[in-house]
Amino acid sequence: MFITAMYVQAKLNMRALLDQVFPAYEGVFYDLYSQTALRVLHQYLSGRVITEETILETVQRLHGQSWIREKLARLQSLSSSKGRSQAQTVTLQSMVGLLLAFQEQLGYLTRKRHRNPRSGPS
Repeated sequence: MFITAMYVQAKLNMRALLDQVFPAYEGVFYDLYSQTALRVLHQYLSGRVITEETILETVQRLHGQSWIREKLARLQSLSSSKGRSQAQTVTLQSMVGLLLAFQEQLGYLTRKRHRNPRSGPS
């Protein structure tokens, strides 16, 4: 599927940028491409202060309070954005937004396929 290939390439590009712009973020979340990790990163890169409530919004109550506090503590221990290239930071934020859009589209296609298993690929 074409969209899957584009998603995989976007993940590789995002990871390369993340390694340059914000390598410490890898230590915060086990799965860098999870909805939670991507949404928190997107908000962090936009300059939003990350709080327990911010993380709670992104996890949609899938994790407990201790998990949220642990993630918040890890985020707060990371270095500030000083010294980061603004252009690379904006590009990384855009790539994260693109990955979230791909995940939404792939989820839609998966749900559509499950409702109508006889239809071919879209």
